[in-house]
Amino acid sequence: MSISPLDSSLYTPLFTVPEITAVFTDQTHIQQMLHVEATLAQVQGRLGVIPSAAAAEIAAAAEALQIDWPQMQAGLEQAGVPVVALVAQ
Repeated sequence: MSISPLDSSLYTPLFTVPEITAVFTDQTHIQQMLHVEATLAQVQGRLGVIPSAAAAEIAAAAEALQIDWPQMQAGLEQAGVPVVALVAQ
Protein backbone atom coordinates (compact mmCIF):
# COMPACT_ATOMS: atom_id res chain seq x y z
CA MET A 1 0.00 0.00 0.00
CA SER A 2 1.40 3.38 -0.92
CA ILE A 3 1.21 6.31 1.42
CA SER A 4 1.09 9.93 0.39
CA PRO A 5 1.38 13.14 2.39
CA LEU A 6 -2.03 13.94 0.92
CA ASP A 7 -3.47 11.03 2.94
CA SER A 8 -2.57 12.85 6.13
CA SER A 9 -4.81 15.47 7.70
CA LEU A 10 -1.66 16.81 9.37
CA TYR A 11 0.41 17.28 6.20
CA THR A 12 -2.26 17.90 3.55
CA PRO A 13 -2.48 21.65 4.26
CA LEU A 14 1.20 21.96 3.41
CA PHE A 15 0.62 20.66 -0.13
CA THR A 16 -2.81 21.91 -1.18
CA VAL A 17 -5.70 24.18 -0.32
CA PRO A 18 -9.07 22.99 1.03
CA GLU A 19 -10.90 23.90 -2.21
CA ILE A 20 -8.66 21.54 -4.20
CA THR A 21 -8.75 18.81 -1.56
CA ALA A 22 -12.57 18.87 -1.70
CA VAL A 23 -12.46 18.10 -5.43
CA PHE A 24 -10.77 14.76 -4.76
CA THR A 25 -12.97 13.32 -2.01
CA ASP A 26 -14.56 9.89 -2.37
CA GLN A 27 -17.99 11.51 -2.28
CA THR A 28 -17.12 13.91 -5.10
CA HIS A 29 -15.62 11.10 -7.19
CA ILE A 30 -18.75 8.95 -6.93
CA GLN A 31 -21.06 11.94 -7.46
CA GLN A 32 -19.22 12.75 -10.68
CA MET A 33 -19.52 9.13 -11.85
CA LEU A 34 -23.28 9.36 -11.26
CA HIS A 35 -23.41 12.71 -13.04
CA VAL A 36 -21.74 11.16 -16.11
CA GLU A 37 -24.25 8.28 -16.13
CA ALA A 38 -27.19 10.67 -15.78
CA THR A 39 -25.89 12.87 -18.59
CA LEU A 40 -25.26 9.87 -20.83
CA ALA A 41 -28.82 8.64 -20.25
CA GLN A 42 -30.27 12.08 -21.00
CA VAL A 43 -28.34 12.34 -24.28
CA GLN A 44 -29.30 8.80 -25.26
CA GLY A 45 -32.92 9.66 -24.50
CA ARG A 46 -32.77 12.75 -26.72
CA LEU A 47 -31.20 10.71 -29.54
CA GLY A 48 -33.75 7.91 -29.24
CA VAL A 49 -31.19 5.31 -28.20
CA ILE A 50 -33.24 4.67 -25.06
CA PRO A 51 -36.79 5.79 -24.27
CA SER A 52 -36.89 9.35 -22.91
CA ALA A 53 -38.89 8.15 -19.90
CA ALA A 54 -36.12 5.68 -19.06
CA ALA A 55 -33.54 8.45 -19.42
CA ALA A 56 -35.47 10.61 -16.97
CA GLU A 57 -35.74 7.74 -14.49
CA ILE A 58 -32.01 6.99 -14.73
CA ALA A 59 -31.10 10.65 -14.21
CA ALA A 60 -33.47 10.96 -11.23
CA ALA A 61 -32.16 7.76 -9.66
CA ALA A 62 -28.55 8.85 -10.09
CA GLU A 63 -29.29 12.17 -8.44
CA ALA A 64 -31.22 10.66 -5.52
CA LEU A 65 -28.94 7.70 -4.79
CA GLN A 66 -27.75 7.50 -1.19
CA ILE A 67 -24.42 5.67 -1.10
CA ASP A 68 -23.92 2.87 1.40
CA TRP A 69 -20.23 3.57 2.01
CA PRO A 70 -19.39 0.31 3.83
CA GLN A 71 -20.99 -1.64 0.94
CA MET A 72 -19.08 0.53 -1.53
CA GLN A 73 -15.80 -0.18 0.26
CA ALA A 74 -16.48 -3.92 0.38
CA GLY A 75 -17.35 -3.99 -3.31
CA LEU A 76 -14.26 -1.97 -4.20
CA GLU A 77 -12.06 -4.36 -2.26
CA GLN A 78 -13.63 -7.33 -4.02
CA ALA A 79 -13.73 -5.98 -7.60
CA GLY A 80 -10.85 -3.51 -7.51
CA VAL A 81 -13.05 -0.76 -9.00
CA PRO A 82 -16.05 1.11 -7.54
CA VAL A 83 -18.39 0.57 -10.50
CA VAL A 84 -19.62 -2.90 -9.52
CA ALA A 85 -20.52 -1.77 -6.00
CA LEU A 86 -22.10 1.41 -7.34
CA VAL A 87 -24.36 -0.55 -9.69
CA ALA A 88 -25.34 -2.82 -6.78
CA GLN A 89 -26.46 0.20 -4.74
